[in-house]
Amino acid sequence: MGKEITVLRDEKNQLRTASQQIIDKAKEESRALTAEETKTLDENKVRMHQIDLDIEERLDTMHSQHNIEGKKESKQFSIVRAIRNAMNGTAQDDAEAEVLSRAADRQGEIERIGSLLVPFGTRAAMTGGGGATYGGVSTEDRAFVLPLENNLALSAAGAQMLTGLKGNVRFPAMSDITVAWDAENDSSSDGGSEVSTALSLAPKRLCAYVDISKQLLIQENQDVEGYVRKLFAIAVAQKLEATALGKAAAGDGPAGIFYTKPSIKGAFSYGKLVDMETAVNTAGGLKDSLAYILHPTLWGLAKKTPCHPSTGAGGLILGPDNMINGYKSFSTANCCNELESTAAVGSTPAVNAGYAAVFGNWSDFVIANWGNLDLTIDALSQATAGKVRIVLNSYWNYGMLHAGSFKTAALAIPV
Repeated sequence: MGKEITVLRDEKNQLRTASQQIIDKAKEESRALTAEETKTLDENKVRMHQIDLDIEERLDTMHSQHNIEGKKESKQFSIVRAIRNAMNGTAQDDAEAEVLSRAADRQGEIERIGSLLVPFGTRAAMTGGGGATYGGVSTEDRAFVLPLENNLALSAAGAQMLTGLKGNVRFPAMSDITVAWDAENDSSSDGGSEVSTALSLAPKRLCAYVDISKQLLIQENQDVEGYVRKLFAIAVAQKLEATALGKAAAGDGPAGIFYTKPSIKGAFSYGKLVDMETAVNTAGGLKDSLAYILHPTLWGLAKKTPCHPSTGAGGLILGPDNMINGYKSFSTANCCNELESTAAVGSTPAVNAGYAAVFGNWSDFVIANWGNLDLTIDALSQATAGKVRIVLNSYWNYGMLHAGSFKTAALAIPV
């Protein structure tokens, strides 16, 4: 049957080529189509439509046979197959059934909303309770892992991403140990430390949706599988990062990093960036995964602005390998703008002309995920467009383990 589909597709390509040749010839001769040519084009169009229907019918038949036979030799979970089976009311294959069953088992107390629970990933695990413990878990048990890190500047900069969480999570902080000089026979000062909470995270629901072609879901193809996973990853990543690098107050979601107004303001310059580094260094945070994340407008300025404009010394702010003053830098349009700034544009102070910039030790920034990817499959609202709407619900939160590890700025375009 696969060979028949190939033959049909070849025929369609030949018809399309023949039709295009007729049109091109008429254009070349600067004339209208003849009655015979118009008839041929119409016949070709009808035949190509019939071929599309024949191919779709054969693919549906192949899919039905696949569900009956089980295809047990496949050990890889497929999100496309899982969605298609749920949409058609068909029993899940062995690989999908096992993964979906595990997702249901680990859902815990988080409310189930949709019709399909998919494990977000199993690379890290954490248990929250009286205290917090966490560690990496390496598994290859048909897990569904979104390529989320590839879509997050935060992750690229070094932020920790923790998945498979249960319950609220607390990160312990240890106060400074007291050290003092004492006389030889004096009682020593108490050098003990007190354990407190540096960061406490509770799950917050993040909702998104993607529209997928019904025809695409019929395909049995690894490229299609990767494409669908990437759609999901982008839908989640864009909202997650835009919130984290935003200026909104905490509401249904967590507050953005720039909700607290930056103390470093003014026109973009090398000096302002050094001020950010100095602030982190003063707070003891100049270590581990240090990097800048800039709004694209500032990123562009850094590419063409000398460190010292009056002399040109030091080269451009953004050096080779996207380094700024020896530190990695990243750019994302998810950074907010219209921040309060004291920079002047023309002769008028522009109060909200600032673009976001943040420098810090990103290993002290935690992105936490609870439970699963909760999917609601809506095959009706987009039916006239031949699409299926997948509504995604997942649970996230984020925060800084040490506020002093980060410094934000609102920088405007220099006059």
